[in-house]
Amino acid sequence: FYHLGPFGLLQGAKRGEMMKLKVLGCYGTELADYHATSFLIDNSLLVDAGTITSILAINDLIKIKNILISHLHFDHIKGIPFLTDVVFGRIKEPINIVGIKEVIDGLRNHLLNNIIWPDFTVIPPAVIKLRVIEEGRFEQVGDFEVKAIRVNHTIPTTGFIIKKKDTAILYSSDTKETEDIWTEAKKTPNLKAVIIETSFPNDSQKLADISGHLTPEGLKKELSKIDSLNAPICIYHLKSQYDLKLLKKEINTIKNRKIIFLEDGKEYKF
Repeated sequence: FYHLGPFGLLQGAKRGEMMKLKVLGCYGTELADYHATSFLIDNSLLVDAGTITSILAINDLIKIKNILISHLHFDHIKGIPFLTDVVFGRIKEPINIVGIKEVIDGLRNHLLNNIIWPDFTVIPPAVIKLRVIEEGRFEQVGDFEVKAIRVNHTIPTTGFIIKKKDTAILYSSDTKETEDIWTEAKKTPNLKAVIIETSFPNDSQKLADISGHLTPEGLKKELSKIDSLNAPICIYHLKSQYDLKLLKKEINTIKNRKIIFLEDGKEYKF
């Protein structure tokens, strides 16, 4: 059983088994007080890169060793260029940017292409390295084991199961109704948290379908696929241009689940 403790910590596991997750951004767009998706785990692993340098100080930025990128939409990659600029000349080893082939090829061809932004994989000293991982199997990424699993978005996108020792968390990335990641979730022991998107209110179901996202009603259907799991459900990617009170109210109609709305700037422990 987990509960929110002081300072936003999600408590309940033994300290030696915990992962620390800092929310740099957890919203589906950017406004003055709402930041795009990016999660920092144990100070070294970044999960998506929508927000980095506008939140972290240089001493924290140079501790990042690996970045998982789920897909190429701008709100999940826009922090990469400024990170490369800030850490240039300050780190000894390149930061690995990790994703499936479509993602890595897209970063190389459309972002780090010496037109949109310089190619910091080759400018000496190189500060980033692009790494392709295969879907459906665990690969070592720094101190973590990571499995990329295809989800159902408008472009090639994966969620991730992230393991460290005896603790695992699931990150859905952006998706509408999907299947494979829930199959994998049910096979994953010690799954301590499910981080899942919900973007639009129920009355915007058509827009959610077209754009590859979930509404609260869609979230309810997805969670029914993992009835056997009792891990807390951590919500991200709310579209902050909508009525967030309404969105949360609709999500809170889901019964028999521990629902947690992630918040920018807070730290959680799993």
